[in-house]
Amino acid sequence: MSIKWLLLAVLCAGSKELFEGKEFKTQIEVGSSQKYQLKNLAPSAKYEVRVSYLGTVGGNLKLEWDCSTSFRRLLDTEKLVFSTNLQREVQEVPCSQLVVKASRNSRGISKQLEEAPIHYTIQMERYFAGVPKSVLPMITAVLMLLGVSVGVYLAILKIPNLVKSD
Repeated sequence: MSIKWLLLAVLCAGSKELFEGKEFKTQIEVGSSQKYQLKNLAPSAKYEVRVSYLGTVGGNLKLEWDCSTSFRRLLDTEKLVFSTNLQREVQEVPCSQLVVKASRNSRGISKQLEEAPIHYTIQMERYFAGVPKSVLPMITAVLMLLGVSVGVYLAILKIPNLVKSD
């Protein structure tokens, strides 16, 4: 085994694999972190990774790249958007591993919640036409409703003309 693969195995030890469309529901202790290795990335594609959690736990989750290099860090966000090159590598940073870090930013609504791990969901989703794929059905529904609304509005405008012609 080459040094490169051995180093990669050591770096990825303890990390979970994150695939497009796969949603993890898990928990994390305050003060700890969980690493995720991005897998099966498509060439020349754009992705979004989201972390969701209850706002009532008094905690904060930060999603960032697990690299030791300097790069633009997103401030107080729970999502990262990135693109891949033809070799299926992340373009913006020199790694394909994310880390979720947990901390307390305020008191929870109860002492029990304050001391409990933070439950969260993490998901990677591919973009299509500049938006996450999960948003496409909602955009389609809104456009259909807009079309129906315009049709009803135009029909209502024609009703007085029909009444006058009699």
